[in-house]
Formats: sequence, C-alpha cells, structure tokens
Amino acid sequence: MGLELSKNNLDGTIPECIGNLSSSLLEIDLGNNNFHGQIPENFAKGCMLKSFRINNNKLEGSLPRSLANCKDLNLLNAGNNNLNDTFPNWLGNLDWLHVLILRSNGFYGQVDSFDVIVSLTHL
Repeated sequence: MGLELSKNNLDGTIPECIGNLSSSLLEIDLGNNNFHGQIPENFAKGCMLKSFRINNNKLEGSLPRSLANCKDLNLLNAGNNNLNDTFPNWLGNLDWLHVLILRSNGFYGQVDSFDVIVSLTHL
C-alpha cells in the first residue's frame, strides 16, 4: 500500500500525520511538489516504509532522525531541496538502503564513522 502524491503542485508543509502513516504504508511519494518547511519528525517505531520520495520540493532543515525507525527502507530520495545539515551518519543503520539520493542540498561534513562506511556499501 502506498501514498502517491507526486507532481500535483501541492503547496504548504508536509502534514505531521505522514509519520504516523509510516506504520501502515510501504511507499510515500511526495516528490515534485512545492512543499516547504521541515520534514515531520515522527516516523513510528516499526515503520513499514520501503520507499520515501520527497525530492524536488523546497524542504528545509535536516532529515528526521526518526527515519532510522524505517528499518526496511531501501529507497530514500530527498534530492533537490534546501536541506542543510551535517551528513546523516545514522543512515548507515538502515541495512536495506540501496538507493540514496541527497543531491542538490546543503549537506556538509565527513562520513567519518567506520560502521557507516561499511553499511553504506549496500548502496
């Protein structure tokens, strides 16, 4: 089951309930809209998401740490936003992550944890 709302010219902030829906949805695609503000921080423990696309919006801040609850996540596309934070090293804890797109944001710093480098070899 998925939520496909891409390419709809939607505007505003992403509703907080998206994090709550992550316990029952496998895919969320909010890409190619006009969302702004921050990504909700409330991705549930036991999150079922396998694919999360928020690319090509105007989102700011950082990737929410609660995405680490999405242990089965295999695709994360947050490219082409205004995210600005250090590289999210916690992504290395997502063992099934095979596609990671963070381009055209303001991530900075080093991937300096050996555990992260080893885990990210699945990409």
